[in-house]
Amino acid sequence: MPLKSKQLRIEPLSPPYGEGASEALELLGHSPIQLFRVWARRPELARSIAGWGS
Repeated sequence: MPLKSKQLRIEPLSPPYGEGASEALELLGHSPIQLFRVWARRPELARSIAGWGS
């Protein structure tokens, strides 16, 4: 069922980031898009997808 609301289901992280999230975001890019900041909620998952675009 599609979302009808513009409200986010999972809120992206906002600065200041924790140590694990900061390291994961550095792997994903210097200015992390909103999707990457959602993934950074679980740094181990963010690290595992870091190589997808290379």
